[in-house]
Amino acid sequence: MSRARVTQLMAKTWFPEPVARLKLGGIYELADIERMASETGRTLNYDALDKLSANDDDEGGTTPRPGQ
Repeated sequence: MSRARVTQLMAKTWFPEPVARLKLGGIYELADIERMASETGRTLNYDALDKLSANDDDEGGTTPRPGQ
């Protein structure tokens, strides 16, 4: 998904508010994003989240899926 599309989605009233705002953008709780996705019929790409997490985490952690 492009940055422009993410910016469009963030402007929607149903998109969750960030828990913090940094110069580079908002910080969101995964649970809030999962709830938004469920309520709007969207799916999340957990594999992409795992890759991001692996880049930030020396242990290469995984992102928990719903129900885990």
